Amino acid sequence: MNVLIDSVEILIDPLPEVIEQSAVAAGMGILYRYHPDSTQRLAEGFPRFAHTTPDGRLVLARAMNHLIVGYALIARPDPRERWGDPSAPEIWELGMIEVARGWRGRRIGRQLLRACLADGRHDDRIVLATAYSWHWDLEGTQLSKAEYRAVLLRFFGSEGFRQFATDEPNVQEDPANQLLVRIGPRVTPEAQARFLDLLQTDPARATALAKSLSASWKTLFDSLAKPLQLWSPTWWLAAWSDAITSKSSRPSNGCGQAFHC
Repeated sequence: MNVLIDSVEILIDPLPEVIEQSAVAAGMGILYRYHPDSTQRLAEGFPRFAHTTPDGRLVLARAMNHLIVGYALIARPDPRERWGDPSAPEIWELGMIEVARGWRGRRIGRQLLRACLADGRHDDRIVLATAYSWHWDLEGTQLSKAEYRAVLLRFFGSEGFRQFATDEPNVQEDPANQLLVRIGPRVTPEAQARFLDLLQTDPARATALAKSLSASWKTLFDSLAKPLQLWSPTWWLAAWSDAITSKSSRPSNGCGQAFHC
């Protein structure tokens, strides 16, 4: 499935041979700290992911010159992580969403996120986004941690992600970190309860949280406070999207430029 937006094509689950016909734009590879070989690593990783993770989702944003300017993926979490618990197969992870530095501000990130959730494939799944501050492009955006965090909350919140409290060590390492979660409309109460149990390692706290699950999941969901690691053995999340713009280019008031209101 392909979608064309402002001369940028959104490729949903492209075949490896299609990916191999494209090049990766400069200004991507934050998790490699923009090392000179970042684009080459990504170019090699995209088709490998498409080939080895058929149940996941890979979305690419490709300019008309076959230049990949953004990407996002969803896959099962690393089994060594709490969220990869085999007893909770309904939990998946938005492992990465990134837009090349020179291509931000064009709503590409929003389209990538929407495409990840398109066609209902994840409506019976719980999709996590683990937003760790050490993966944020603070230098490129000139945003503070607090500003970056606020942008992420709005960006992911617009597509149904909500923040959940957890005692998971990586999330707790920095107060700016956050666990953002989208619970699909077809997720069963039993699956929801399994997820709630994983949020806290203290059994008493987990039980109390699970008991707060009302007959209407939406009621609980709305009562909660209003984004990954790379193709290495662990998955990844960064939040470089057009939702992030430089401080100098943001409007001083009104609707944020990043959301093209």
